[in-house]
Amino acid sequence: MAEDDPGAFNAVEELPLDWSPLAKVLRPGLVVIAVDAGGDALDELGLFDAEIKLAMTADATAAAADRAAEMVGMKWVDGKLIDNPDAKWRIDEATRDMIRGTATTAVQEGWSNQRLAAELKDDHAFSAERAENIARTETARAQIDGAIAGWKASGVVGGRQWKTAEDCCDICQELDGE
Repeated sequence: MAEDDPGAFNAVEELPLDWSPLAKVLRPGLVVIAVDAGGDALDELGLFDAEIKLAMTADATAAAADRAAEMVGMKWVDGKLIDNPDAKWRIDEATRDMIRGTATTAVQEGWSNQRLAAELKDDHAFSAERAENIARTETARAQIDGAIAGWKASGVVGGRQWKTAEDCCDICQELDGE
């Protein structure tokens, strides 16, 4: 796709998409989710010690802040957001890829600017379904990160082990007991 038309590829790469404000908006919500999940993990273990809860809160908060930044291709360094070339599952990269595909098609087929704008508006990159999928994924991730922070802070949990149901897929079956 992009190899066929380097002009469209380069044009999308040059789009001024500044996602850094999103990291600051996402951070508080992810922190709440992670800390709640960490608290639930400690409650399940029957641990109500203030020192353990404080350690869990610090770890869960850091994990949530790191993920909020990573989602937009950034990381926190000394309280400031900076670019992170090693960010995993970046929303901005996925969005750029979707925009790039639409822009390449537009160039190849000679679309007008109005048609390209209309197609981008309706593109999956900006759909409610994609937003919901991202929200579910990131909420689940924050809950898992918070639970892990709680288990680590407890000093009681020594590790994790994969347990599967009998009717799960072959891939999951292979992980059973890991």
